[in-house]
Amino acid sequence: MGMRIDVVEGGKIAVLALRANRLRTLLTTVGIGIGVCTLLAIVGIIQGLNASFAQQLSNLGGNSMYVTKFPWIMRGDFFKYRNRRELTPPLAEQLRDLPEVAAVAPMTFKTDEVKFANLQLANVRIQGTTADFPAVAFGSSACSRGRGRSWARTRTSRSRCHCGPSSPPSGASGS
Repeated sequence: MGMRIDVVEGGKIAVLALRANRLRTLLTTVGIGIGVCTLLAIVGIIQGLNASFAQQLSNLGGNSMYVTKFPWIMRGDFFKYRNRRELTPPLAEQLRDLPEVAAVAPMTFKTDEVKFANLQLANVRIQGTTADFPAVAFGSSACSRGRGRSWARTRTSRSRCHCGPSSPPSGASGS
């Protein structure tokens, strides 16, 4: 019974102290609220970053292998990598002939000037690949027929240029 009386008496003293110091009570409550909100925001950001990282790793594909002249993260002597052979179409064909390989899509990149009619853009990154690229990049979810993007959809997106059967009317050129 003595313990119960101490708890009740302590509660009364606490309530009186809170009433006497209303500003301190308000500021403490606001501080606790800000702390909880900050903690929830940090947890949400971390979960979002983890999900984004997992998504990016899954986009690489569990059955994909990337062969490049340069490593994705450059460490050490640049000249060691610079002197490696280029990945040429005959080398890509040799990879395609391996029994473990389902598809091969060599890619090339170039930065150049692009012209269309009387318009031109400098320092545009141009990327080229083969028709096998959708099978390599998307696996079984690749388009079975046609192209993944139409010219109309390409016009409304950013940083994309698709050349081929569904390209715009004549006048587009790259230098």
